[in-house]
Amino acid sequence: MVSILQTHKAISLFESKYPSCQGLFVFDNAPSHTKRPENALNADRMNVRDGGKQPFMQDTMWSGQVQKMVTEDGLQKGMKTVLDERGIDIKGMNASKMKEELLKFKASKTHMNTKIAIHNFT
Repeated sequence: MVSILQTHKAISLFESKYPSCQGLFVFDNAPSHTKRPENALNADRMNVRDGGKQPFMQDTMWSGQVQKMVTEDGLQKGMKTVLDERGIDIKGMNASKMKEELLKFKASKTHMNTKIAIHNFT
C-alpha cells in the first residue's frame, strides 16, 4: 500500500529527475487513497444541533463565500445551522434527510488529492 508521504516523495523525485516531462501516476481505489483530513466537512460525523461530541470541521466555501464551521460561541456547527445558513428549509426534516441534503455539497479533497495538487498535477 502506497502512503500519502510516499506519493509526495515519488512526485518530488520525478520532478527533480525529469523537470521537462509530464508524469502519469495511477492509483487504485484503496481506502488510503480516499481518506480525508480529520477536520474535513463530513455529514456522517455531524450532530443535528451545534456542539456536542462532533469534531471541529474546517471552514468551507458556499456561494463564493467562506462558511465558518464554528459558531460565535466557539461551538461546532450542527447540520441544522449549516443548512439554515445555506438557505435550505429544514422544517419537517429529520436527521437522515438533513444528512442527505449535506451530502449533496461538494466533498473536501482527499489527502492524496491535496498532495498531488501541490505539484500542479490533476
